[in-house]
Amino acid sequence: MLSLAEELLLVALHDERGAVVPAATLSLGSGLAAAVLMDLSLRGRLLVEGRHLLVNAAAPAGDTVLDLVLARMRHAPKRSIAYWLGDLADTALDVRGRLLDRLVRRRVLTKEERAMGAVFPQNDAAPERDVRRRVREALSGDAPVDARTRMLIVLLDSCDLIDQVVEPSQRAAASKRARAVGDESGISEAVHELVDGAAQRQMTLRQLKAIQSAIKRMP
Repeated sequence: MLSLAEELLLVALHDERGAVVPAATLSLGSGLAAAVLMDLSLRGRLLVEGRHLLVNAAAPAGDTVLDLVLARMRHAPKRSIAYWLGDLADTALDVRGRLLDRLVRRRVLTKEERAMGAVFPQNDAAPERDVRRRVREALSGDAPVDARTRMLIVLLDSCDLIDQVVEPSQRAAASKRARAVGDESGISEAVHELVDGAAQRQMTLRQLKAIQSAIKRMP
């Protein structure tokens, strides 16, 4: 079974080109960080206390990426959810890289080196096809949605990826349903705020680095 972070990543990657689709370029790092925190929460490893996120159980989660994050959190002082979202999006743990490597080892993706860097085209379509089917079914009706699928829909929506899952004619209705599904759990607004805010901080940092680089090149 794929983790939430792996499911989000598969939808965010173009099947043939193997690169992140433009809609998710800015938000994917923060979205993956949120997905990892949600995965740990679903496994009973994290506890929300006010604005803080605490390790509730130190036992390994049985997932190498999640266990690395859990160890990092366990040895850190008390921090806010927003702090951990930013930390995991920017950390040297390289959550995205580790997830991609694992999907390559499982032969879900392949890795190809290009002049602009590595890309990860799809090798086995079945896992992503199942993800898309579950999401479309949840968005196409009014039936109750299980907690895990609800979290995935909130993540996809926060990364502007709902349009990648449904047909163009269904996008408006699917987007409205996605917000409603997220609101049922009370997490939609919080995740959108955190992911959007972190993405904006990352964009500002990139702009700053570009300006610094331009100054260095000036005669």
